[in-house]
Amino acid sequence: MNSNLSNQDRGYKIVKNKSKTSSGHFFGGTTWTLPESKICKESMHQILTLNVSEAALMKLENRIAEIPLFSCLNCSLFWDNQHFKVDFINKSATILQQDQEEIEQQDEEDRIVNPLPLISVALREASSRDNQTDDDTIDRLFSELGTDYIGRAFGKPIIAQDALDLTCISCGGEMQFIAQITGDNDMESIFNEDVDFFFGETMLYFSLCPCCDVLKVEPQAI
Repeated sequence: MNSNLSNQDRGYKIVKNKSKTSSGHFFGGTTWTLPESKICKESMHQILTLNVSEAALMKLENRIAEIPLFSCLNCSLFWDNQHFKVDFINKSATILQQDQEEIEQQDEEDRIVNPLPLISVALREASSRDNQTDDDTIDRLFSELGTDYIGRAFGKPIIAQDALDLTCISCGGEMQFIAQITGDNDMESIFNEDVDFFFGETMLYFSLCPCCDVLKVEPQAI
């Protein structure tokens, strides 16, 4: 563990949960009522759900027990920023704003199954060497993301090509970085599961305004 880091600075790799005990974090599933994609006309993919009830992970209000990370992955909507209002009490969400104007759908053979299969995941704390920004570290992180683990949670975003815009569209305050998920995944390598979860050479960055309950999904090319 990186004892010199505060709880909010610690980043975690999202890996398969190999314990028989549930971690409370999971990939896929349909435990939240998510908005319908205006292009695909079906509920958005519930990609990852993080249990944040542990004080060691994030300092959030007690009413926020878990955070869903979601987007439609079968159409062009995830190509640009998306903003959602999250109802943590009723475990649902609504669309506030989607910036993408192009309307395209994945070809049938390239579509990602929806809903995604429910897979228990765990958070493994990243080492201090995973937070360095030298070229060798960046190259290693690029090669590991999508083969050793599906993304990172909490701490600070890594390998972002541009600085994230963390301004809440509702209150103008600063949002909290929650997680990043890579679209270039080898699920058999990560989870030992035969699941197609490749949605392009894209990283989705998720941020939350805990004051307004606004979730932002920001894509960047990788």
